[in-house]
Amino acid sequence: MNKILATKLGKIEYSIKGKGEAILFVHGGHSNSKESKFHLGYDLEKYKLITPSRPGYGHTPLNGHMQPSSAVNL
Repeated sequence: MNKILATKLGKIEYSIKGKGEAILFVHGGHSNSKESKFHLGYDLEKYKLITPSRPGYGHTPLNGHMQPSSAVNL
């Protein structure tokens, strides 16, 4: 189930799967919070896997930051 978190810098879409010790997946590929290939092999009874969508993917907006230089000094 995907959720949206509102922060002072904008909205972030994320998913949570499993329970137990939390692991935050910060991926650099072209994917969103629905990506789960890197979850393979984790015991969802022992671990809670938290995966955010990258800005511009899924329901996490770019908020006008089209280039890396425009995100400096946020």
